[in-house]
Amino acid sequence: MTKKQMLIQMLLLAVIAMPGIVSAGGKKDAGTAQSTYRENLRIAVSAAPETLDIAFSSSAVAQQMTKGAVYESLVYVKSDFSIGLELAESFTVNDDSSVYTYKLRRGVKFHNGQELKADDVVASLNRWLELYGSAVTKGAGFVKTDDYTVTINLGHPMLYLNELIATAENNAIIVPKSIADAAGTGKPITEYIGTGPYQFTEWAADRYILLSRFDGYVPYGIKGECSGWGGYKEALTPKVYYYFSSDGNTRIAGIQTGEYDIVAGIPVENYGLFENNAQFNIHQLDGGDHALVFNKRQGIASNPKFRQALQAAVNNEDILLAAFSDKAFYKTDSSYIIPSDSEWYTKAGSEYYNVHNADTARRLLREANYNGEPFRLLTSNTYAAFYNEAIVVEQQLKQAGINVELIVQDWATYFSTRSDPGKWDAFITGFDVTVLPPFILYLSPSWAGFADDAVLQNGLTEITTASDKKSVIGKWVELQRYCLAEYVPVLKFGNSRAVSVSTSGVEGGVYFISVHPWNIRVQR
Repeated sequence: MTKKQMLIQMLLLAVIAMPGIVSAGGKKDAGTAQSTYRENLRIAVSAAPETLDIAFSSSAVAQQMTKGAVYESLVYVKSDFSIGLELAESFTVNDDSSVYTYKLRRGVKFHNGQELKADDVVASLNRWLELYGSAVTKGAGFVKTDDYTVTINLGHPMLYLNELIATAENNAIIVPKSIADAAGTGKPITEYIGTGPYQFTEWAADRYILLSRFDGYVPYGIKGECSGWGGYKEALTPKVYYYFSSDGNTRIAGIQTGEYDIVAGIPVENYGLFENNAQFNIHQLDGGDHALVFNKRQGIASNPKFRQALQAAVNNEDILLAAFSDKAFYKTDSSYIIPSDSEWYTKAGSEYYNVHNADTARRLLREANYNGEPFRLLTSNTYAAFYNEAIVVEQQLKQAGINVELIVQDWATYFSTRSDPGKWDAFITGFDVTVLPPFILYLSPSWAGFADDAVLQNGLTEITTASDKKSVIGKWVELQRYCLAEYVPVLKFGNSRAVSVSTSGVEGGVYFISVHPWNIRVQR
């Protein structure tokens, strides 16, 4: 070897040994001049979840942290709301869509090192069905065919089982059988073990949740093809911190000073701080709809005439403006199905929406025999939009002669209060985009609000068990008109757009409904 060759070799070795040169995968980079990346991603969210069991809870913030990242399911929904394969490598459906058979991917590992098998899927999904899906699956359950095959025989046609698995707000997550069995349906799981690219590591009370890269995760599909809640996922950043910050100004200051890399959900009044600013990227996401959910099981709001009166009294434009400040971030819309290009989208019953007619409201209150009883409206000040909506609703209803008792609580207390229907008559919340009527959460008889109306549930069952989709689209038109004209399960305000912001150093990622942690790198 010549002296020149020896010198070149020594220089190369010196470069390779330099500390702190990190590639996208978090491994030492052999001295290239490319950008280096951080070991952690810091995301600010507006609230701490009450649990990370997203089969037990429909918490949006818990879903944002864990769906697709910590937990996976048989199938997932893509950005265009079509279905993709996740833990199932394939599935078959019989001629009348009553029997579904899923072949599982082999070699998939849970975060505890255990291999995923059919027993885990059966235990997890049957628990989920009892918690959420039994109303539409009518008591049917998953059964094991062999270690890598599961089947469900519904006993009736059901065209949309995969859509239910992929989009239900109480998520059809797969966890180890031992964990699903131990929790049952009476309590949430406390060991957060899934099969995703990240594993739960730490929950620092009132501060953050930490997810860490799961080295046993093997991405599936074609590299670069990632859409919606799944696809080819990589934990490019080893550690992901979700910091709890209920104050919008604090979140804004945090991303401006570099404390946070991403803020999931900024106050819309701060949009101008980031617009056309090269230091930041703006991500506008479909935010679903906002609504006041009535307690239809007991109390003053169990009277449909009273619910109709409140619907007639409010001005939805003013309510949404208080929540979002700018028309660019909301839309008044009566349809319970949000995507306007969906075949299920309908304006049926819109004449009962956003009426804002005091005379109609007073007439309906008389028909409801209302005598000034308190109307207990529950909201949370953790989310500024919900709180601001509640303030305007309170003012409008008082003007209509309704004795409103506003109950304002932090998010955890709000959830605790909501679990006791004897303590409230209505609450304000938001809902994710739903693509099929039977999966609308506030139309479920088992979810808070208790939509157990026979006309509604029989109609939804007819849709769910149809063997021909076109034959029941008309049924949904009838049902939405019935809901807006008579039953009034919720007082829908309108649709929203959520705005998240990332620094210019954040590369990649998927922004669909919420911010997902996979496939993201952060420049040093």
